[in-house]
Amino acid sequence: MVRSAPFVPLHPFDDLAGVVEAVAESSENIANPATFDTYRSLLKHHSHLKGPVMNKMLDSISSGLAAQVDAATHDIESEDQQTAMSHRLPLEMYCFLLQWFVSIANDGKLAEGEDPISVPPPTKGRRGRGGKAGTGKATGGRGQNKKAAEHWAWADQIPAILALVSRTLRLKTKRLWTSTSDLDTFITYALSVHPVVHFSPARRCVTRPVYHVMESEQHMKSEPIRMGVYKALCLAVKHHGHVIAAQTRIIQALQYYEHLAEPMAELLNLLAKEFDHVQLTDEILREIAKMAFKAQENKESRVISKFLVKLAETIPRTVLRQMAVLQVHLDSEVNLPLIFPFQPTKATSSLTPCESQSSILSDTLFAI
Repeated sequence: MVRSAPFVPLHPFDDLAGVVEAVAESSENIANPATFDTYRSLLKHHSHLKGPVMNKMLDSISSGLAAQVDAATHDIESEDQQTAMSHRLPLEMYCFLLQWFVSIANDGKLAEGEDPISVPPPTKGRRGRGGKAGTGKATGGRGQNKKAAEHWAWADQIPAILALVSRTLRLKTKRLWTSTSDLDTFITYALSVHPVVHFSPARRCVTRPVYHVMESEQHMKSEPIRMGVYKALCLAVKHHGHVIAAQTRIIQALQYYEHLAEPMAELLNLLAKEFDHVQLTDEILREIAKMAFKAQENKESRVISKFLVKLAETIPRTVLRQMAVLQVHLDSEVNLPLIFPFQPTKATSSLTPCESQSSILSDTLFAI
């Protein structure tokens, strides 16, 4: 029976200190119902909490997850299957808490009167080894000067969180989740776009924080954050069977987030060149070929247009292989200017719109 999170404690900082100490002693203590319920309760009632409490909670969650990843990696490499399997539940619980925290922090949902971008820094603690989690940041040792230590910025934490996600995705997950459905529920968060209170197998995830971060236009302007997003998703697609889920999320991103047109093309470019994987790109292009666009220009058509142009510039051979299915858009007098926008030149001014568009796209594809 799934339990809902209890009411927020009257003294959240004191209660959090207790569970932080428990997780610092052993990252496996997250499986203790009282410990996990305290984290869930604090996250559920985050609107009543101040920045330092949220900050300390992120410290503890990320440190615990890092310790579990290290311990699981060691046990898998040691061929200790029974011990390795014991890390499944803690990993799922930490990833669940992390995605919930990222959802809150990314939306700026801290307590009223508390600046979500600038809050007091965490107390630096020890890094845990062999299953022990430190009380400080476990996502990377970044040197901080005196001025930087006075403020804690969420945007500055995102690259380290994404690096932790990538670190988690380097696990040989098939040794821990032998069932495809169990692995899918761990890697992908597909039931809801909102944080949840209940913890159940279908609501566990690793990639959900990545998708939530990339929805922010401001965050995606940062190169370290963009590269962190790309790397995590490439690892998920290449090594964890995330193709179908990623295809759905990328198409949705192109439909609802205009700022993701070129980043999604850059993601597929990196996936093709650095990870030798083009299946996802092929599937996305086939799905785009099936789309029908209105004669009147809209945001969706503009985003798809920018995406295809950027994709043709970066991996032209891959786009060229799908020209047979994309031709439906090139041949459409209604949809043509919406999908591949162009400026007429002397060379194309005497051609029909369809002929001009095909000529310009061909120039892009063959300019390699």
